[in-house]
Amino acid sequence: MTQCPGLRHLILLLASLARKVAFQAGVNLTLPGHLEELSDVREVAVIYPPGTLVHPKDHITVSRMSPRQKKLAQTHEIGQTLQ
Repeated sequence: MTQCPGLRHLILLLASLARKVAFQAGVNLTLPGHLEELSDVREVAVIYPPGTLVHPKDHITVSRMSPRQKKLAQTHEIGQTLQ
């Protein structure tokens, strides 16, 4: 597979824009710190056995997040993609 320098530039641009949006929302992190915080947020599939009454519906959710991760998720509307 060949490397695409244009793709790397696009990825860096998008990451930089995401960091800028977070900074404007009050989250001051370096670009690597921003990416690390976001990469620690995980999607979790919750699957219940048939007949479970507590939560009868399987669903996708996100892992527990630190206050900073919650702020980033809110800023970037990460939870919106799971609905």
